[in-house]
Amino acid sequence: MNSSGGVALTADRLDAAVKEAMAAAAISDPDAAWSWHRTPDTIELHGDLPPLADPQHRELMLTGGAALLNLRILIRGFGVHPAVRAVPDPTRRHLIAVVRLEGPRPVTADDRAMVDAVLHGANGRPGSSEFYGPVSMAGQPLLTALRRAAKVEQSWLAVQPDAGPVPTGIGRPAGDGARGAMMLIVGTVLDGPGARLQAGQAAQRVVLTAATARVRVRPLPAVLHQPADRQTLRDLIGGGLWPQAVLWLRLDG
Repeated sequence: MNSSGGVALTADRLDAAVKEAMAAAAISDPDAAWSWHRTPDTIELHGDLPPLADPQHRELMLTGGAALLNLRILIRGFGVHPAVRAVPDPTRRHLIAVVRLEGPRPVTADDRAMVDAVLHGANGRPGSSEFYGPVSMAGQPLLTALRRAAKVEQSWLAVQPDAGPVPTGIGRPAGDGARGAMMLIVGTVLDGPGARLQAGQAAQRVVLTAATARVRVRPLPAVLHQPADRQTLRDLIGGGLWPQAVLWLRLDG
């Protein structure tokens, strides 16, 4: 153990964290090739960006963001502060992000809860108690906590009740008619690869934050491929944000 209350971040532990971070990410592009390159004080995330399958690399960057957020959480759980530079070198198109290990930090109860969500909770059993009312997390309503989670990653969360209007290409998951379900739209002020990576981290933090409250939030992959649908959704949430990811929140488990 180190003085911060974490454990020594050995090469073996770091390699295990990298594997767990990828395993817990929602891989929606099976053709994407990922690799991590580690030095004594940094970890580089590389992605093979296929030029034709998805020229905007939306799903790839969202998945990379999810994996990156998972890794950050696991490293914080070891009592080490990770600093991230996203898309740090325009001349190296496959270099998605660099994580720098910047020294010890205290491990908080929130850190431990998020580590548990990465390892066990994102796809685990949601709560089975009465979630139709205002679910609370540390005294604040669930939606407030989820909005805060997105904001931590410099993104914004818009809520669209299931009964409201949505683009024709976006709907509830097949067979999911849960009472009180709603869409959560993760948006960013800017658009581009860096913003999509940022939104991927925000979407994953929303999923994991919900998991700590034993509530299920699921990504809806590939729903923004059509520019018309994306523009309609952008107009629906006010026109000030670029929608990057859509999540589905159901409150009954």
